[in-house]
Amino acid sequence: MSPSGSVEAQPSAWAMRGPENPVARWPLAGRERELEVFARVLASRRSRGLVVAGAAGVGKSRLAEEYLGQAVRAGFRGARATASAAAAAVPLGAIAHLLPSEVDLSDPIAGFAAVAAHTREGRRPWAILIDDLHLLDTASVVLLRQMMDAGLIRLISTIRSGEVTTEAMQTLAQGDAVTRIDLAAFSQGQVGAVLEAALGGPVGPHTVRHLYEASGGNALYLRELVHGSLASGVLASDGETWHLVPGSRLLGTTTRLTELIGNQFAAVGPTARPVLELLALCGPLPLTQVQVVASWQVLADLKHAGLILASQDGRRTCVALADPVYGEVVRAELPVLRRREILLRQAEQVEAYGARRRGDALCIATWRLAATGTAAPAIVLQAATVARNAHDYPQVITLLEALPEPRRTAQTRLMLGDALSQMGKWKQADAVLAEAEDYAADGQEKLAITLARTANLAWSNADPTQALEANSAAWSQEASPTSRRILSGPVYYALDALARLQRIRGRYEDCLATARKSGEICRALGFHNPGISAWRDDAALALHALGKTEEARAMVADELTMARHWNAPGFLGRSLRVSGLVAEDGDRLRFLWESQTILDSSLARLEHAKTLTALGAELRRHGSRTEARPLLRQALDLATQCNATPLMEVARTELAAAGGRPRRDALTGPAALTPSEHRIAELAATGATNRQIAQQLYVTPKTVEVHLSAAYRKLGITTRTQLTSALAPGPSGP
Repeated sequence: MSPSGSVEAQPSAWAMRGPENPVARWPLAGRERELEVFARVLASRRSRGLVVAGAAGVGKSRLAEEYLGQAVRAGFRGARATASAAAAAVPLGAIAHLLPSEVDLSDPIAGFAAVAAHTREGRRPWAILIDDLHLLDTASVVLLRQMMDAGLIRLISTIRSGEVTTEAMQTLAQGDAVTRIDLAAFSQGQVGAVLEAALGGPVGPHTVRHLYEASGGNALYLRELVHGSLASGVLASDGETWHLVPGSRLLGTTTRLTELIGNQFAAVGPTARPVLELLALCGPLPLTQVQVVASWQVLADLKHAGLILASQDGRRTCVALADPVYGEVVRAELPVLRRREILLRQAEQVEAYGARRRGDALCIATWRLAATGTAAPAIVLQAATVARNAHDYPQVITLLEALPEPRRTAQTRLMLGDALSQMGKWKQADAVLAEAEDYAADGQEKLAITLARTANLAWSNADPTQALEANSAAWSQEASPTSRRILSGPVYYALDALARLQRIRGRYEDCLATARKSGEICRALGFHNPGISAWRDDAALALHALGKTEEARAMVADELTMARHWNAPGFLGRSLRVSGLVAEDGDRLRFLWESQTILDSSLARLEHAKTLTALGAELRRHGSRTEARPLLRQALDLATQCNATPLMEVARTELAAAGGRPRRDALTGPAALTPSEHRIAELAATGATNRQIAQQLYVTPKTVEVHLSAAYRKLGITTRTQLTSALAPGPSGP
């Protein structure tokens, strides 16, 4: 939420309406069961939040707003934020306006303590509404989860059904303390109740049926149909009952929602367009900022039409689009240059006011990054630090690569190299870290860079001896015993990689010796977390291959005990898989199924692919080929996403042995698209409409719509504006 200057005192402007529009503010009807659920959630001390899930336009935002209103009436303090792809470009971008201005979240511990102290002021708990939770950035997710766990907030959120599971959805929308409501479309009876509440009188049964069939029970479709029918005179009252005018024709069920919304946009006139565009890209905004692009009368007309909402944020009046779908429609039609112009103008306007409000700096960075790919270096660095603390490494890379060359230091290069390494871009990481060594100002920076480079080389596909050589070179230049002890730490990464390579090549005795050497270093340094070094896993598999089965099982049992203690899903799932691989025949499936269950909800995709492959192979050997095939298909898809070529071959071989014949390796991403889906998606990405694509390819518009829907699902996107980036080839492997 961006700042404002002094608001011009014209409160009567919002009342400039003319005749009352019966559907300007859609009534909440037909959702009695959902309201009862929220009442129970609000009364429960164990509850930490509620998430409303459903298709676009089904009424999630309207219901969530009612929940927030109920919470405020029950004594909570209320606040809201809308997540978006633009806000996600900067850590905390979506919730920056909710944070105290003096908090520095580059120090996550002190920052959370300051936010917690601010939240506790006034003693009344907070209820926070986050619309489109699936678009929330990782730093915001981490902070909100901490506040939920501390009992400082109740989170009310909405997510769109069918979205690819994100970290936000896993962290904030799951668990025993979070209630999920799956919001379905209205039934015909509910449509009748909604229409009667909206129009203020009874509605004829034939009219209810026609509107239900045309809208499919979708709340937003229904609202737009009613609004358009009222405006055109198709829906009218005879003084007692509302009816569709005989002989009139409603838009069919295949008509796109964008056409309905576009008609309503057109009805308010071209003078309202700048407001819609500004709010779609930068909203919500203070009223005084929106006044720059439109008169009071235009704003009153938009509010009367139900396209925008006004709310109080402290002493400020803030304006937002009434539904997130409106923003999607506007953004999809905005040319690139117009989008850039609006974002830069808004950033300059906020800067002209002095950027005094909380969250201003992050908002400015968000808009400038979206417009030009760069922003003020100090803000970019601050945002990158917050993203790193939240382990949002793609965000770190995007932000630091936006820094101009003169502002890049040894520290920024170290942070970038570490983020690239965490993302598996090891060659790029090594090049950045090697360059960082030339910029090191002192021995401490040099030491930190050497540690990062050694760890990166050890984790990469490079020969592990390269990491050992880099570490040894630094060791020879260090005289301090403390520094030498620190340098010995990353050696276990290289030894782990070497042991793994030796095991894959069948050199089991060498693998065992190398793994035990890594174990000695870990014990000397006091490292017991299996997430730091997995030397026991490789040692156990080597022992098993050498026929020393009991010794292997004892070793992996120790590993599993420690993994359960630390309870990190990726490491625990790995230990369970290795336990299954060395277990007796009767216990293998038990360990492998537990590993699959744990990894299924984690972000450790490569470990998950390995477990799915092992589980599918074991099921096939037990004769359960039908049960094995979907697991092996998923394993092949994940291995393809991770660019794990050897694992892909194993999964493909096992799938064939189980009787499966995949048409392609990937189930998601560009590689999963059929040739027809890919061609249609490419044309849609250029801005062509469904009808234009159909004419060019000599197919029906319905065929185009079906193929585009399939492409959206496989690409994990929801709008045309996302197609260009989704179809772009991914980064090359290391």
